[in-house]
Amino acid sequence: MKTERYISAVRNKGGLVESVDNALRLLLLLRSSGPMRLVDIADELGLARSTIHRLLSTLSTRGFVIQLENRCYAVGSTFVGEVDDSADVATLRRCAGPVLAALSARTEESVSVQVLDGAFVTFVASVESTKILRVGVHTGRRLPAHRASGGKAILGCRPWPQLPTLLEPWHLDSDQLADLRRELRGIRLRGFAVNNQGTEPGVVGIGCPVIRPSGPPVAAVCVAAPTTRAGRARVRALAEDVILAAHELTDVLADQ
Repeated sequence: MKTERYISAVRNKGGLVESVDNALRLLLLLRSSGPMRLVDIADELGLARSTIHRLLSTLSTRGFVIQLENRCYAVGSTFVGEVDDSADVATLRRCAGPVLAALSARTEESVSVQVLDGAFVTFVASVESTKILRVGVHTGRRLPAHRASGGKAILGCRPWPQLPTLLEPWHLDSDQLADLRRELRGIRLRGFAVNNQGTEPGVVGIGCPVIRPSGPPVAAVCVAAPTTRAGRARVRALAEDVILAAHELTDVLADQ
């Protein structure tokens, strides 16, 4: 009886159930139709644009929805599960925990492990800095692979002929691809990648690939710091810490 009364009460509060239903309808629409503009989503679902905007904002904070560079919206990895949540990824998360905790303690910055997820990288583990001024990170976040430090670190280890097709969703022109190829060559030489406000203003990211004995890198270890704490000398020091952490994670994974 208590359960029935609770269900009845929730149903009577139509706004709560309706909002959940609208969010689910939105996700199913994006999954079946592909990337869409906000106005087209509103028209298709028969809802006000302000309602769709609120739904998209809420869903994006949890990784269910992402906004592409052309301002269209698409389903995120939290909903579609594009990152394989297999034993390998579960092992990566478990092994990364102590390594990230130590890295965050050394650098006093927010840190993460990222994996390649199509044309994106997805945060599969993270530790946030305890400083008042810090970069927010959370597991499940998704960023363009060619802009994020972790993505560039991983792409730098991949054969170039694979990359234009991999990055096709971003519609990079020939000049952009040429610039990216030059940048990736530099990343391979120095062993780490830098994202200087490429994904978020005021944030600098440094990433290093986690390389296994054979095959492509499994992930990248990254640190993110506010630009106010990321001058050239600090970036170099952070890179050394990130490289050390990536090597530590490689060794831990090798023992699994």
